[in-house]
Amino acid sequence: MAGKWFCLFAFVLLASNVAAQGEDNNEGPVEDPDCVENGTCPVYAGYQTTTDVRERGEIDLDVNDMSAFADSFDFGQAKAIFQQGKNSRSSTGLRTLEGFSVQAEEKMADWASYKLFRAYYNENPAYARDYVLDALDASGEFGGAPDWTRAEASVKGAQYMCLGMYVIHEMEDAVADCNAGDILDNDGGAKAWDETAAFYVGSLVANEADDGVLQYGLAQNRRLQFTGSMDVNDAVMDLLNEGKQIVDSEARNCGRLESIKDEIIDLVKIPLLQGLIRYAYLADENSSGTSANLPKARGEGNAFARSILPWIAGTDADVGTKIDENFPPVGTAVKDGYLSVVESLDSLYGRGFFSTISADDVGTLTAAEGEETPEDSGLSGGAIAGIVIGVLAGIAILIVAALWFMKRRKSKSSYAKDANAAGDAAYTGSKGEGYVPPEMA
Repeated sequence: MAGKWFCLFAFVLLASNVAAQGEDNNEGPVEDPDCVENGTCPVYAGYQTTTDVRERGEIDLDVNDMSAFADSFDFGQAKAIFQQGKNSRSSTGLRTLEGFSVQAEEKMADWASYKLFRAYYNENPAYARDYVLDALDASGEFGGAPDWTRAEASVKGAQYMCLGMYVIHEMEDAVADCNAGDILDNDGGAKAWDETAAFYVGSLVANEADDGVLQYGLAQNRRLQFTGSMDVNDAVMDLLNEGKQIVDSEARNCGRLESIKDEIIDLVKIPLLQGLIRYAYLADENSSGTSANLPKARGEGNAFARSILPWIAGTDADVGTKIDENFPPVGTAVKDGYLSVVESLDSLYGRGFFSTISADDVGTLTAAEGEETPEDSGLSGGAIAGIVIGVLAGIAILIVAALWFMKRRKSKSSYAKDANAAGDAAYTGSKGEGYVPPEMA
């Protein structure tokens, strides 16, 4: 008996030590301050960092894990990843997807984009966190929502609402650090501009072919789905590298860095618009491409709408209301139809928060190229009627021609029949009178 209790005590002690070591691994400095000399500074899609932001980039592993649980409808585990973290360490413990939203008011109160989003969501400083939790818990606007809707909305809310706004924060912070003359005024002495690249691209991309699960991956996927669209990632990475040269130089052009920040903010709206268009098409039950999994399409459409609606409503309140009404998490989605939604979005380009974006930048959803909007066809009602009349007239001409041809063949057939009937008659001609062809002799 004593031996049994001793073994049990040893097991508990060992487990406690392992747990303590695990906690210690999530605390303290996790960056390599000499990553340049040691060759350990990470590279993100061609962007070479000069401070160690590896742990920041690994937040994409949390997105992966959260997505795996959500897609199997294990919302409890998905929530645990969202709130407690797993893969991305900071100097105070684990970095969490929820934390990007919870810390927003403290870190982003002066940033224009955050103030716009907070105001749109009824001055709720943690609007992104609450959106994700409602989807995970089937509460609020997600009460009664199907599991697939909840799964897609929760993960995409974490990706593009929580983390998407934090990417903007890091750029704003880099500009502020530049103006203050201290570009290393961040956790672990990292450069905020390097953090921007880490949170935009993620560790799953690096220099590999994997597109990742953060905004970089979204832009890659959408470009493949939209004919003629611009290469958003190519433009963003060029701007990030230009900004990198500024923050690494001694004579920093902070004004240009701020302009680069604004250009990137405009660029990241394009994949969100494309996501909205794509899921308007898939969630519209009357389009030619209605998804076989409507709850999934509705969840994705709702998340993309929530990720860009403040910019839309800030440009045109009526369009904002229309988009909001067409992408509910529960009930009929895209009630006005795919083409109507696309037409409303087209009206935003060149105005307000979309002043630098054109229809050509967004491109045309490849799967829906046959579904023309009025802007696509450029035809008036009279022109369409003229085309219809012309087609009908053409068909009538073909029918008349066919009847004439059939009648002519019938006449020829009758002539041949009459000629055969007279085959016994004598032929006259160059062969002389009374000539009979050999085959009839």
